[in-house]
Amino acid sequence: MDKIHEECIYFIVGAMVKAANDKIQQQKTSDSLRESLRSLVMLQTTTKDEAKEAEAPTRRVERREAVSLNYASKELYNVICKYESVYHILLNEDGIKKYGEGLLKQINALLSRKDVGMKDLLSVWADDNDAREVSTFFLNYYTNLRGKDYARKYNAQIISSMHGDSSCDDWRDS
Repeated sequence: MDKIHEECIYFIVGAMVKAANDKIQQQKTSDSLRESLRSLVMLQTTTKDEAKEAEAPTRRVERREAVSLNYASKELYNVICKYESVYHILLNEDGIKKYGEGLLKQINALLSRKDVGMKDLLSVWADDNDAREVSTFFLNYYTNLRGKDYARKYNAQIISSMHGDSSCDDWRDS
């Protein structure tokens, strides 16, 4: 993954932590998910200085600090990078042609079958159900975001090819 892609993913992880904070505040959130998310947010957010010391790719978050994003731990970032590595391989034009809109759902189902490290990020008292709930929340958020991003870039490439603009040639690489 190149530096810009790393910074983008780290930015997204910060947005995901913010979304988790928002979910904690919602009345309809189950008590178990609320507590698991609270644990994850408490354990996996960090300060700007600690993130930089851990060599997290913080540049994009720093540029947008007014948005009130959180600095995520390097460990949470690494878990989300595992999600991204699967999407980067499977979410492409051939996959869309073959599976249609169901591709995102299939990738999400594939990723939800195995814990890729989320349980390790929760408190020592978290069980498999807690990890599954948190993973589902983060996976659904990431799948939705990644699908929209792919569609936006794909459409931009189609439009640019209609106008002879080659500035979007690397649309799949980010």
